[in-house]
Amino acid sequence: MIMKHQRFVLGAIAIVGIGSAAAVLAVNFELIQVAPTDIEQASWPTVSGTTSITWSVNPTNSNVDTSGGGTIPEALTNAFTTWSSATYNSLQVNTLSFTKGSDSTLTAATVDCQNVVGFTESLGTGTIAQAFVASAFSSTPGFNYSCTTTPTTRTCPNKICIVDADIEFNPNYNFATYSPTPANHFDVQSIATHEIGHLIGLDHSGLTHAVMFPYGDTANAASQQTLAVDDMIGSEVLYGSSAIQAVASEIDGTVTLGGSNAFAAHLVAIDTTTGNVITDTLSRPDGTYEMPIVAGTYYILALPLAPDVNHGPYTINNFTGFACGFATTFATCSGVPVNPTNYTGRYF
Repeated sequence: MIMKHQRFVLGAIAIVGIGSAAAVLAVNFELIQVAPTDIEQASWPTVSGTTSITWSVNPTNSNVDTSGGGTIPEALTNAFTTWSSATYNSLQVNTLSFTKGSDSTLTAATVDCQNVVGFTESLGTGTIAQAFVASAFSSTPGFNYSCTTTPTTRTCPNKICIVDADIEFNPNYNFATYSPTPANHFDVQSIATHEIGHLIGLDHSGLTHAVMFPYGDTANAASQQTLAVDDMIGSEVLYGSSAIQAVASEIDGTVTLGGSNAFAAHLVAIDTTTGNVITDTLSRPDGTYEMPIVAGTYYILALPLAPDVNHGPYTINNFTGFACGFATTFATCSGVPVNPTNYTGRYF
């Protein structure tokens, strides 16, 4: 949703890597650079067709209004269920399964292999909430990693496994567990639904109607409680059920501008029958892109990102990183410039 007044960042991600390589992200997916030529999507391990994730809440808070109904655990449980129960055309989308553990006294942003949702860590002005995601990775799948909690030695069956994901709601802002929310309050369930997207391995979306769009607003408190197709596609790629994978597809291509490859072109897929915007991605430094999608016929629209926060709803910095990092503070990656293509158009 585009902000009417102040812009609040929804779900900035702090990434912690356990290994020898730097942790990096991509639009739609959180990625880890395992080796210079090997970049992998980070996800929780799926065992026997189920991706089981346990979470706990630290109930300490002074900024959550429950007077109008509902509780914090109920709002969080509803948010987790939004992801695990997602269906597309009556097909179960993913293999995610969430279990609520006992209340915790732990604070967020601690790599202890316990996933905690808290309300006590100050995140600065403008950030509603933040997900702290830690991954263990190795160039060889099926490796062991250490945890500070039992069992202290665990095994990742892939090259990368998310091992800890904590969510923190900024105590500098007010939240509510009921709708309509009071003035200047954010909806707990909506914010949690977005942050859980980061918890399972998704980065931001460039679509304003998607749960994973990087901004939220008190004026649209409950608008991010329902997944868009774009959100579902993200969870399908990481944890797709056999049913949804049967209708999954991909669009590949290359974007050029004036004969040169266009980096960080914002690519949007539009259903040719309905006119609905389905999903999006950004092009790589060489102009190529891969867009996971459900089977259908689509137009692909290539757009520039806004040059700065004063000229559009999102800039390249909203997508924390792709391959070697989209942030403009990164000058090069393996000798490849990572500054976006200078389009002539702008968003206003």
